[in-house]
Amino acid sequence: MRTRSTRGDVTLAALLGLVLGAPRLHADTREMAEARRRLAQGNSLYKGGRYEDALRLYLAAYELVPSPDILFNIGLAREKTLDYEKCALVFRQYLQDGTDAQLKERARERADKCRARARLHVKISSIPPGAAIQLVEANLPPSFRGRTPSTLELAPGEYLIRVELPGYLPLEQRASIDVGGRAEVDFPLEKLSTLLIEADVSGARVRLDDGAFEAAPLRRELRAGIYRVRVEKPGHRAIDREVRLEPGEQSTLMITLPPVPALRTLAIRARTSAEVTVDGRRVGGDPAAPRLAPGLHHVEVDATGHLPYRADVVVPDRDAVLEVTLARRRSPVNRAVFWSLLAASGASATGAVLYGLRALSDRDAYGERPTLMLAATGDRHALTADVLWGTAITSALAAAAYHYLTTPGRSAGEVR
Repeated sequence: MRTRSTRGDVTLAALLGLVLGAPRLHADTREMAEARRRLAQGNSLYKGGRYEDALRLYLAAYELVPSPDILFNIGLAREKTLDYEKCALVFRQYLQDGTDAQLKERARERADKCRARARLHVKISSIPPGAAIQLVEANLPPSFRGRTPSTLELAPGEYLIRVELPGYLPLEQRASIDVGGRAEVDFPLEKLSTLLIEADVSGARVRLDDGAFEAAPLRRELRAGIYRVRVEKPGHRAIDREVRLEPGEQSTLMITLPPVPALRTLAIRARTSAEVTVDGRRVGGDPAAPRLAPGLHHVEVDATGHLPYRADVVVPDRDAVLEVTLARRRSPVNRAVFWSLLAASGASATGAVLYGLRALSDRDAYGERPTLMLAATGDRHALTADVLWGTAITSALAAAAYHYLTTPGRSAGEVR
């Protein structure tokens, strides 16, 4: 600072200091006198450039008489001793306690200048220690500021502080730094888990959760939690796994990718117009030739007028033919003959019962009045009942035999 302006500041401060403002209530006259003496001696030392000695006398005077006017002198001395933080705080206090409007305006300017020049100590620590400290400022690339624990000297303002330590999750915190405070920022670092994913075939790809596919083997440092893993390769069956990682765990996941067998042709022949379904999927009519993976498949063949074919078929590791024989259902003629025989049997049985009842009635009447006519009539009715019973039984047996002989066989198939 130029000598001229410094002298002006001291002169103004000295004048105000001599007035001392309003003293404390019931202040002792000797205290007032001693305060004036210390203030005058401090002003003399300030003019001579002995700012630290002047500051000590100003503080001593303020201890005797805490006048706001002395605060201005103390602020000037703090500025000269490059103690900008306390300088800003003293001028802020003067803005609260002072009464002179012109001097308060100058105090406000000096408070702002001292605050802008202040460098505040900010302690950065982490558990465990040794983490790299990066300061992220607006419109500037992150800057390395040492390792924890460390104390940084920062201007007042808002900062984003980041710490990084290999094997631990990087953390960030926002810190508001201003004069009058003691900032301490601590980072409890979370240890990362390591996941190594390998496949038993070269060229496999790995995906974690919904991320992009990457080449295997894949090594990642991750937070503890549950992760979805998918490993795939053309020509092999994709494998999905779920992995739970504990904090700090070192986990290796070995995935076996089974090869997808080559598809084979299974020609399905039913020798009639039929609908063919394999594993619930319609594959066409007869003949059908779906391409299937070797192994077990469910085949269904349906044709009008035939019993359906339902079976689990093993497709060999080669092209094959499934010969299906569909059994015919009963024809309308078969059903008509069967029901006709049953109807004849029923009618004969009914007639046999009626004639049997008449023969019994004739016998009772013959017992009351025996005549040749009643005897002949009873015999005729009994014979007719017997003949009808024989016809009913014969028709029933014929229906059963015909039903058995016309029963359709089972639909069958054979892989060749």
